[in-house]
Amino acid sequence: MKKDNSTEINQKGYKTLFLQIFQLKNFLIFVGSGALLFIPIFAENDKWLRVQPFFIAWLMLVGIWFLLILSIYRGELENRIISFVGDVIRRIIPILLVLLALYFILLPFELRKSLGIIVLTFAVSLLWRRSKTLSVVSDSLVEKKRIKTLIKKKGKVIGLTGWMATETNNEQGTNYREINLEGKPLETLEFRVKPSTVFWRAGFKFTDPNGTILPLRTTNSLLFHIGASESRSKFGVTAYRNSDWDPSLNKTLDYDNTSFISIRFEVNQKNFIKCFINNKLEYKPKERVDPRILEKVFLAAWGDGNPYRVEFDNIQFTTR
Repeated sequence: MKKDNSTEINQKGYKTLFLQIFQLKNFLIFVGSGALLFIPIFAENDKWLRVQPFFIAWLMLVGIWFLLILSIYRGELENRIISFVGDVIRRIIPILLVLLALYFILLPFELRKSLGIIVLTFAVSLLWRRSKTLSVVSDSLVEKKRIKTLIKKKGKVIGLTGWMATETNNEQGTNYREINLEGKPLETLEFRVKPSTVFWRAGFKFTDPNGTILPLRTTNSLLFHIGASESRSKFGVTAYRNSDWDPSLNKTLDYDNTSFISIRFEVNQKNFIKCFINNKLEYKPKERVDPRILEKVFLAAWGDGNPYRVEFDNIQFTTR
């Protein structure tokens, strides 16, 4: 994770610019404007013969651009397709088992009826387990809403609302949310992240009341994040204090690539901080933190010009 510095960011600046130019919305604008231009001319043979070379060139650009989009966002598309297929399979299997059970039960042989009843029982148990899981989640949401109303705004989260972070046009592709502390300094912060791409960064930034999320590393701030560049089985842990990398934290941890990674921050009354990952203490600097930077908190994910996808969940915090 030490290589996540200004040199790496500068080297990948061209890639961020490339993504901004060739992003999907610009492609749709290009296709739509071309269609509006060429479709009316197509009905007039004389004009069409004159503009046909330009149409062919436009069509070639559309094809090349489309291939570039598929290449750039391949990881994102793969994740969405895999997720969709998995969800369809989870829905279809119990239904197929029910149909198979009915087929066995309707046959005249006694043994097959017994087999059908067994299969039907198994299918019903799958459906019951799924509905039970959903009810638990639903009850949890109802309880949260009863305790505190969740207000959602674009670019900002108040309360305990999670979201799926993907690349944006911001610097380093940063996708962020600000937690409204209502003017009180932070005491604890806890959340979970689950990456779905090989390259990703995710964490939190504390800054003074006049600070901003971008650039990520600034004076009067603490940036703590985890991430990976090449491996799905390991991730690194890094911290930046007042824009400078903290050499006391340069760790690589194992990751099973299937579960969430929990991150927890604590600060005591003497302004000493602790950061835990998966309930294990990983960062405990000897210096006190400036209490002013605890008045503004951001959760963020970024990819340094690479497509990424990180889910934030179970966001909880307390204030002094």
